[in-house]
Amino acid sequence: MRCLLGLLLLGITTSAWALHVTIADTATVRHAQVTLGEIAAIDGTPAEQQTVGAIVVDTAPVLSATRRLSAGQVRVYLRQHGIDPGVLTCPETVTLSRAALAVTGASLVAMAQGWLTTQLPAPADPTVTLIPVHTPADVQTPDGVPGFSCTAVGALGGGTNHVLLALTVDGTVCWRGLISFTTGRTAVVLVARAALARGILVGAEQVALERRPVSAAGHPLTALPATPLRTRLPIALGAVLTADDVEPVPVIKRNDRVTVTVECGGIVLMLAGVAGADGGVGDVIPVRNPQTHEEFPARIESATRLTPVR
Repeated sequence: MRCLLGLLLLGITTSAWALHVTIADTATVRHAQVTLGEIAAIDGTPAEQQTVGAIVVDTAPVLSATRRLSAGQVRVYLRQHGIDPGVLTCPETVTLSRAALAVTGASLVAMAQGWLTTQLPAPADPTVTLIPVHTPADVQTPDGVPGFSCTAVGALGGGTNHVLLALTVDGTVCWRGLISFTTGRTAVVLVARAALARGILVGAEQVALERRPVSAAGHPLTALPATPLRTRLPIALGAVLTADDVEPVPVIKRNDRVTVTVECGGIVLMLAGVAGADGGVGDVIPVRNPQTHEEFPARIESATRLTPVR
């Protein structure tokens, strides 16, 4: 009687039930409890759809597993809610699986780092930031409502700070791990957009500006110079470019005939020579006098002009 009264209040009667419930042979669910609203197509009024859609018919399987739901089970739950099971179109067995949610290791680091930032005093130097000691592997969790909590492991504020991160879905912990951070300086530097082989011309298409942790070692590049550069050795995708990784593109090659310009007391002398090495603009290379065979150092000012280095 109570079920019938509730249905009448919703404008639904068992004698004039207008809805139809259709379930396919497979269904993927997101939540811990499986409802008809998640696995079935429900045709009917909004009130009917809401009432029938809220009926729980099973619990979700664990991730990477499946569960069998029988048509008989569904009919039982329909009867329990005062609904004629004749409205159901369903195979004898429905295979249920749990939807997966991919969480990247970088996302886990960001969660822990964001929490840790709120626990530590702001650094006086804005270029100092928290740097993860390592990045966890990507994880897969059941789909649902994600959340996380963090707990400090040991005292905070030292050289290394440890954070125990718990990742939850629908309030249940599905991953837990320790993520550690040190502090260091950051700068906006050039990073490789793709893996670069040795001898590749480096232009705007090959690099991007990103804020990264840096050290003085290697002299990271913060901008492309006016003179063309090429890679001196292979560079990995995402690697920070340093002065040791690149070199000017040679504008003069070994054994090229060159002209060295000498200015002395307002007098400009042009000396013919032979380049002793490859070099780009700004490089100092040996130049050989073709008559005396003596060598002297000269700086490359352009592809057609060198000046002696005193």
